[in-house]
Amino acid sequence: MDYRAVGYRCAVDIDSLRLPISKGEILSILATKNFKIIEVNVVTLARKCIGAKYRRGARLIEAPVTFDCSSFIKWLYGQCGIWLPRRSIQQREFGESVEFSKIISGDVVFVSGWIDYYLDDPADGVGHVGIAIENNTVIHAGNSKLRVIET
Repeated sequence: MDYRAVGYRCAVDIDSLRLPISKGEILSILATKNFKIIEVNVVTLARKCIGAKYRRGARLIEAPVTFDCSSFIKWLYGQCGIWLPRRSIQQREFGESVEFSKIISGDVVFVSGWIDYYLDDPADGVGHVGIAIENNTVIHAGNSKLRVIET
C-alpha cells in the first residue's frame, strides 16, 4: 500500500491492507503504540474556512488564514493525513476521473480557469480546483474579492 504522511498524520484504509486480523484488533494494537485515531470531516473543515483570505501563490504556512485554490485543497486533505502535491495540475494526477453525475461531497473538482496549466495538451489544462459539497455546490478559494466561498 502506498501512502504519504502529512506531518504527524497518516491516512490509512485499514480494510485495504487485508490483514489476517480484525479491524478492531488492528486499532487495539495501534492504540498500544500511542497512535491516535482521528476522524476529520473534510467538508465540515472546508466550511469553517469560508471567508478566509485569498492570495495567489499563498504558502501553506499561511493556512488556514490565507489560501489560493490549490493550497486550500492541499491543506484540507493534509488535515486528514492525505498528502497531495501543491499545484492543481499535479493534484489532478493523484485522483480518478468520475462522471459529472457521480461526483459526491468531498470529491476534488478541477476546471479550466484564468490561467490553465497542462502536462502535454493545452486543451486538457487545469486552472482552478475546489471541493464538491452536496447540492451541486463547491467550496473554493475564488479570488481576493470572493475569498474562500461556497458557490
